Amino acid sequence: MTKKRTGKKGVESRSSRKRNEQSEARSEAKKIIRYGKVVYNVFWDSGGPGAGADYECVYRWRDKYAVCLSFDEPQGPFGTIRAAICGADLNFVTPATVEIQSMELVSKEIAKLLRCQLDPPFFLRINGEPWALSEKRKFVPKIEKATFGEV
Repeated sequence: MTKKRTGKKGVESRSSRKRNEQSEARSEAKKIIRYGKVVYNVFWDSGGPGAGADYECVYRWRDKYAVCLSFDEPQGPFGTIRAAICGADLNFVTPATVEIQSMELVSKEIAKLLRCQLDPPFFLRINGEPWALSEKRKFVPKIEKATFGEV
């Protein structure tokens, strides 16, 4: 039996290497999630039936981070918590975002990472504290808790 040459051996080899690297990264991310602790989470609630509500989490194990998403494969490994948050788009605030908590970042650090295309008024909790979206689309501490509403 003769092998047919495709002339694409280099391409297939690179493609195979990339698949192996992705598989190894996924395996490492799963290990971080299995043995690590949650250091950052985003709670979202669609407010209605269907999509529902869930948590998206960043885990830390040793010196690496991985992201466990309710809607996708694990992501990582990442070298920093900020890389994990931004790499998985957990810094993008949607109308369903209710609360963000972190064991490693203070509220002000989290607020600086957040990106939002919503119009004010919009409110959420960061590390248990009420925050509001300003006219400049930056999150600022919300002082008047009486007007904070249901969040």
